[in-house]
Amino acid sequence: MKMSILEASFIEAAKEHNRADRALINERNRARATGRDLDIAYVNEQIRKRNRADEQMNAIRKTLNTKAALTV
Repeated sequence: MKMSILEASFIEAAKEHNRADRALINERNRARATGRDLDIAYVNEQIRKRNRADEQMNAIRKTLNTKAALTV
């Protein structure tokens, strides 16, 4: 089945969300392992990336749901 551009964009946004989430987990684990504080600037950057990806996913989800409702 052919994937639409919106579906592909949603998948890319989900991947970006997961990458940012994984980076946050890795930073927390690094900080615990080394006994140092979290790099707040890095953590904030990853949170912004994750939030941006969430916003993209939500917008695409709404568009796909609207499109599906219109085609019924």
